[in-house]
Amino acid sequence: MKTKLFHFCLRVVVFWVALEFFFVAGGQSSKWYTWLINKVRMGAAAQQTVLCLGDSITQGGGDHAYPRLLEEYLNRHASSRFRVINVAQAGKDSAYFSAELAGWLKEYQPDYVVIMLGLFDKKRTTAVERSTPRISLKSVQVVGRIIRNELNARRTPEKASASEPPEDKKNTPRKESFDGMDKKLKELYMYALVLNARKQYTEEEKVYALLLTSPDVPRRVRSKVFENLGRNLWTQRKYADYAQIMDNIPYYSWPDDWVENICRTPSVSRPVTAALEQRIQKNPSDQDRLSLLLACYEQAGEQAGAARLRKLRDAAASSYVNAFTQTQYLTMLKALEDAGVRPVLAQYPLRDTDTLRHMVRSSGNYERIIFVENVSNFQGALQLEHYKEYFVDRAAGIFGHGTPKGNQIIAENIGKAILGQSGEEF
Repeated sequence: MKTKLFHFCLRVVVFWVALEFFFVAGGQSSKWYTWLINKVRMGAAAQQTVLCLGDSITQGGGDHAYPRLLEEYLNRHASSRFRVINVAQAGKDSAYFSAELAGWLKEYQPDYVVIMLGLFDKKRTTAVERSTPRISLKSVQVVGRIIRNELNARRTPEKASASEPPEDKKNTPRKESFDGMDKKLKELYMYALVLNARKQYTEEEKVYALLLTSPDVPRRVRSKVFENLGRNLWTQRKYADYAQIMDNIPYYSWPDDWVENICRTPSVSRPVTAALEQRIQKNPSDQDRLSLLLACYEQAGEQAGAARLRKLRDAAASSYVNAFTQTQYLTMLKALEDAGVRPVLAQYPLRDTDTLRHMVRSSGNYERIIFVENVSNFQGALQLEHYKEYFVDRAAGIFGHGTPKGNQIIAENIGKAILGQSGEEF
């Protein structure tokens, strides 16, 4: 038995030496040969771990989320095995991940940490545009008395029409939202919901406009009023009016087809782009509006306007650093440096890495950072196919949550960067 085992091992060694001599002597040490050598030599090596930090852009997609596709890509092209762990959380800012990172490093012991964060770090203002005169609380109370009588009639079974639709419970605000709010204003808000159920959108719009002129509406309710008003204006196709209040509406409530429905029609897009241009003139560093207007010009095929907006956006990006984001990134990079883990800073789609590089330049770990830009790859793809082939919405203005095809682009880009830095041949 021992003799047979010895002869078998001897044959394997002789075959391997002969094979290596053949390729080297014949000048055939190609990339695929090097890959084969590494595959055999590292076959028994421990797998490498990649930890992905991010928001809904990283988390979303299920089986087609980019971390899942990244794992498939790495294991398809690398000589060693990779596992990719996705700890992304939708809606979380970078401080959450900075606080949790130490625990994840201890639990997963990663070799690489991919970070794509910052969308939820920017604090947006909720300034109110007052296009109608202010009204007194007394006027609201008069209107509220009329509304209360109608609401009471609707609550009485014998007076309620059997054909009237039931009140939409999903649109009914939570009870605690009205804490500290005047009773008449509450009734006015409830009346707007009744008008919405009746599809009386013009009257509903007037009620919301009335609520927004009152200084006694609590801030948390005012935010909800803006959301409801936005849906109302969108339903009425009052796109220019909708654009005026967009900054008071959370990104997740913006219509996914905002750019497609507005910007392809000149008669509609002109007032919208004019409104955005006016706001950009007041604040040239507002990257969100710059990105929205750029997307609108690109959709309309206005190349000159798009080129101008790209320059403005790039200038704003290079001059603006979110101090909050910078602090969290530098804290995470210090933790990775102490743990001996290689950081991979991936930029969002269609955003270059200039701001990212400037933001972390003071890091002691700067030379070991792998930067990943996702501009040229997506720009090239969007020249060939429609936006919706790569994004399911416009959650971040110029880009949104990826489709399987869009997430595949991100995964391959990050995968190539990791394999390139690790010296892999593929």
